[in-house]
Amino acid sequence: MKTNKRIQTRFLEWLIRIVAMVVLMVPMIGPQPLAQIARAAPAAVDMVGSVNVAPVSPTLTAVDPLAWGMYGDVLPARPFLYSVDATGITITRFNDNAVVGTWPWPTDVIYTVLPDGSFTGLTPPAVWEPVAMMVSYPTDAEIANRVKEIPDLTPPWTFVYVVMAHSGYEWSSSGGSLRDTLGTATSEATDSSMLIQIDVSDPSFSVSRDPVAPAGPHIAGAILGREAGQPVYDRKTGNVYVGNMPSMSLPTGLQEFVSVIGRIPPEVAAEEAEIPGISKPVIRCGPQHPETGIPVGRPQAYACYDPSGVHPIDDNEHVGASGEFEWEFRNLPDWLTVHNGVLGEDGIIRESDGILYGTPFICW
Repeated sequence: MKTNKRIQTRFLEWLIRIVAMVVLMVPMIGPQPLAQIARAAPAAVDMVGSVNVAPVSPTLTAVDPLAWGMYGDVLPARPFLYSVDATGITITRFNDNAVVGTWPWPTDVIYTVLPDGSFTGLTPPAVWEPVAMMVSYPTDAEIANRVKEIPDLTPPWTFVYVVMAHSGYEWSSSGGSLRDTLGTATSEATDSSMLIQIDVSDPSFSVSRDPVAPAGPHIAGAILGREAGQPVYDRKTGNVYVGNMPSMSLPTGLQEFVSVIGRIPPEVAAEEAEIPGISKPVIRCGPQHPETGIPVGRPQAYACYDPSGVHPIDDNEHVGASGEFEWEFRNLPDWLTVHNGVLGEDGIIRESDGILYGTPFICW
C-alpha cells in the first residue's frame, strides 16, 4: 500500500510540474496560428446568353413558362423575353439578343366583353401604368392533343397579360345584387384596374407588315377591381385570376371579389374574318409561331399544308391536306428558304411545294 501511495504521489508531482512549465512557456511562445488550407482562386464567371433589353427601360419583364427537352438540352418552348412599359410591349429573342417585335398600347379604343357577353369599346387611359404581368401556358387539352395517336401540331395560342393600375372606369350594380354595369370612374378611390390581353403567338407581329392585308395583334381588355394585383394563370381552363382591393363604387356585399377572365376572343371570329383582295385561305406556317425553341446553327424544315382539307393517314381521317397548291409566302426571316420557290417583283414567293428550310444564324 505504501509503495502504491508513493507512486501516486510522485505521478501527481510530475504532472503538476509539467502543467506549470506549459503555463510559463505559453506567453513566451505566443498563440499558434490556425492551420490554413490553400484553395484555388474562383474561376471568372462571364454572362453567357444574357438578354440585353436595351434601348428600352422596361417596367416589367416575363418569359414563357414552358420548356421542352430537345437534343439533350432543356430549351424554352418560345425563346423570348417580354418587356412592358408605359408605351407598349417589346419582345427580345434569347438566341441573339435581337428585338423581334414591338407594339404600342392602344390609344384610341380597346375592346372588352361585358357581363352579358357583348363587345364594347373602351377609351384607354391617358397614361398606361403596368403593375403586374404574366405569360400564358398551353392548356392541358392543348398539350394532350400533341400526344394523341394522330397528334394535332397546331401551335397553341400565347398571350401576355398585363395588369394596368388604372382604367378610368368603375363597376356599379343595376339592381344591387350583381356587378353588371361599367361607367366612367367618379374618383380615384373608385377607379378600377384593367387587364390587357395581347396575342404574341407571332412574336414579330409579321402580319402587320403583310403587303396585302396588314393587321396588328389582337389586343383586348378586361375591367378588374380597384388596385388589382398579380395575375395567376389556370392551365386547365386558360382562365386568369386576379385579386382586387374592395371597389367602393359597389354596394356592400359586392365590393370584394376576385376577377376571373377567360380568353377574350377577337371582335370577329377568325372563320368570319374576310381579307380584302384575297379569295384564298391564309395559312400560318413556319417559324412565325415557334411552339418549340429554334436552336441556332441547326437545320430546320417546315412542311406547310392546307388545314381546311382532309387526307387519310393510316386509314384515319386527319385534318390538313397537302396537294397541288399554289403556295405564296410573305415576311419570312432571312435564314429561311422556300423550296423551289420563285420570288416575284411584288416580294411574294410563288410556285413552291410548301416546304421551308434553312439554318438559323449564329450571332454570338
